Amino acid sequence: DSGMSGDALTARVAKAVVAAVNGQQEAQVATAIGELEELLSHRDVEDLGSSLLACLQDNLRGIVEGGSEWEDEAASVKLAILFKLLQNLVCSLVKAQQRLALSPSGSSPFEPFGACAIRLGEVQVDVGRRLDLTEALLGFLKDLAVYDENFQNKLFACAFEARNELLARALAQFGQTVPQ
Repeated sequence: DSGMSGDALTARVAKAVVAAVNGQQEAQVATAIGELEELLSHRDVEDLGSSLLACLQDNLRGIVEGGSEWEDEAASVKLAILFKLLQNLVCSLVKAQQRLALSPSGSSPFEPFGACAIRLGEVQVDVGRRLDLTEALLGFLKDLAVYDENFQNKLFACAFEARNELLARALAQFGQTVPQ
């Protein structure tokens, strides 16, 4: 324990992630990954992780909620970085068999990011001209499905309804197949 308060640590990690997403520099991404690792090793990781995601949602609302922001060429780079960092977080939680605290409304703190990833997957043709975004999205969708069964069901339904190639690929990587 670094002796830093949970809130201060959460704020610092959020700041590093937002800087990485907006700055799009390798070094900033590396810093954010280091900060996430520190948060994950904290004894209150279940609560801190939830606070972190709420904080990220507030600070990155534009690109998470999409719309006109997604039309910007830089958006796909930002989203690729965000999903790469979120995937890191999900993977570590799965490995450590840790669950983040639910939000006051009882939903998963990953919910807005999962919804964003599914929507991006659905409009993938427009936004995901960049391969790095496709890779980051696939990785995040697959690992979030492992972490969260509700999300897995949602992903399954979307991939099935839309006969969506990208979402179906995420499911295939996860080991689920979409009925033809």
